[in-house]
Amino acid sequence: MSAPAIVGGIELPPLTDPIPNLLDKYGGAPALKPIVIDYCTRVLTNPSTRRCLGGRDMPQIIEHSFALLAAVLGKPSERFDFRPMRAVFDDSLVSQHAYEEMVMMARQVLLDAGFASRDACIAVNVFDIYSEGVFGVRLSRTVRSPFAGVDRRRTPRAAEAAVAA
Repeated sequence: MSAPAIVGGIELPPLTDPIPNLLDKYGGAPALKPIVIDYCTRVLTNPSTRRCLGGRDMPQIIEHSFALLAAVLGKPSERFDFRPMRAVFDDSLVSQHAYEEMVMMARQVLLDAGFASRDACIAVNVFDIYSEGVFGVRLSRTVRSPFAGVDRRRTPRAAEAAVAA
């Protein structure tokens, strides 16, 4: 907890956590557990993503997904390291399509868990920032700031579609 600051003669209240994070905002690790279970269930039932991850042990997928989603929501453990995850996913050959499916599932799981749309978009952008480190997937688009609030439902239309309309 920081000491109160005086700015322009006004005393500002002390900050208990100067860098707020989404994990604490939505209930911490206990609230993350059902989100991870839902996410892993969706990943392993979707044909595109099951092909990439289906040969893994369920406890290992849950453990890595928990660590990844905790990091995405702003609360990695003190010793968080992407190398073990990358070693697990290196031989999985996660395609760009499978990665996009995983991202959309993560977004939907967060929305279903009661996350605000803006917060889910922030999490998705952070997921994109970590994509190459975890899955080895280079993004074809530019990753913006996690606070840009990109809504993936509104992608630009192709020039041909605009002319035809």
